[in-house]
Amino acid sequence: GLQLEYPLSKKWSLLLNTQYEHTGAALKADSVITPSGNFKTDGEYRINYFFVSFNPQLARLFEKGNTRISIHSGFEYSLGINWSDQFDFTDQTGKKFSIGHSGGDPEVNDFRISIGTTVQINKWGLGINYKHGLSNFNKGHSDKALMRLLQMKISYLLFGKFQTITPKIP
Repeated sequence: GLQLEYPLSKKWSLLLNTQYEHTGAALKADSVITPSGNFKTDGEYRINYFFVSFNPQLARLFEKGNTRISIHSGFEYSLGINWSDQFDFTDQTGKKFSIGHSGGDPEVNDFRISIGTTVQINKWGLGINYKHGLSNFNKGHSDKALMRLLQMKISYLLFGKFQTITPKIP
């Protein structure tokens, strides 16, 4: 991903992020329901989504020496570019099966609220973000399935120096 920081004052910044994301989930399955009936299985279902996300955030900065801590929050729009799913299971007779799909446009683009913190020492940073999706991924069904992500990132400052620049506001 790429992050641009625009200082608003000595203690506040606007962060503009864009990144490629791979998110997914897995669950254990113990039965399969088909038109001809139900049968017991032992397997795992996995689904993966691939996004390009745009995430503006407002950051509060705390600095001491060569260390800076920022607490940031904002919103995010994630454009779904691809998805895949796979179900690997063993049926009642012990025979192994694998059913899957890859490619195609995801049904849902996600709109999320995000909050996080980053610790930066000199040019290196370590951040953690929680992103809570507001879009229902379970289209056509009664239960809602919202994306909830915990993201960790390592960053490196490519341009500039580690310092907050206060813009001159007329």
